[in-house]
Amino acid sequence: MPIYKGNTKIVRLYKGSAEIVKRYKGNDLIYSALPIGYQRVEYIESSGTQYINSGWKPDSSIKKFKVIANAQVLVAQQYSFIWNIGNTFGTGTYIGYGNSISYNNFCLFLNGVRAFQSLVASDLNKHIFGLEINGDDVKTIIDNSENLDTYSVWSSWLTWYNNYLELFGLQSDMTRTYCKIFSCQVYENDVLVRDFVPCYRKSDNVIGLFDIVNQVFYTNAGTGTFLKGADI
Repeated sequence: MPIYKGNTKIVRLYKGSAEIVKRYKGNDLIYSALPIGYQRVEYIESSGTQYINSGWKPDSSIKKFKVIANAQVLVAQQYSFIWNIGNTFGTGTYIGYGNSISYNNFCLFLNGVRAFQSLVASDLNKHIFGLEINGDDVKTIIDNSENLDTYSVWSSWLTWYNNYLELFGLQSDMTRTYCKIFSCQVYENDVLVRDFVPCYRKSDNVIGLFDIVNQVFYTNAGTGTFLKGADI
C-alpha cells in the first residue's frame, strides 16, 4: 500500500541507510513497499531457464540511462550476464554486463565484443553491478569501484537499442545466467523508471519481481520456476 506526501507517492522509506519494508501502528499495517497480496523475499534465483523481461527499452530519444543491480552470479561460464538488452549473443543486437571467466574481470559487452573491463576481478560473490551510459560516456560500477571511459555507444552500436532489458541475462551457451538478484533499479535521463523488488504472489506462490514505481508484477518469461530466498 503506497503512502503519499501531498500528491507525491512515496515509493521507499528509510531509517538512516536501512530501508523500511513494513510499518505498523499497533497491529495495523500502515505502510508496505509492496501491495497487499505480495510477500517480499531476500532474492529470486534463476537455474538457467528463467528470466525477467523488464518491459523497458532504450530508444533513440534516450541518451542517458543507468541500470543498477544487486546480484550474485552462482555459476560462471565463459560469459555470464546478469542482464542484457537484445537477446542474440554475439550479433549486432546485444549489450550485456556481468561476469566473464575468460577475462577474469567483470565486463561490459557491446554487440558480442568486449568493450570495457572493470578494474575488479570477477568472482561468484554478491556485488552491486552498475552501468551508466550518457551519450558516449560509459561508466561501469562494481560496488565502490567506478571506471569511466568514452565509446561511440549510440553512433556506432545503434542496432542494440530498442530491445527490452532482460534480467538474468544470457550465457555463452545461450542458457540464462545462474544468479540471484536482490534488487534492480533503472534510470532514464536521471528519472527512476523501474525499481524491482523480489517477491512472490501469495495467492498462487508465483515468484517474480515487483516494480514499485509502476506497481507492476513481472513474472518468469522463460520456462521452469524461479527459486526464492527467505521472506523479509
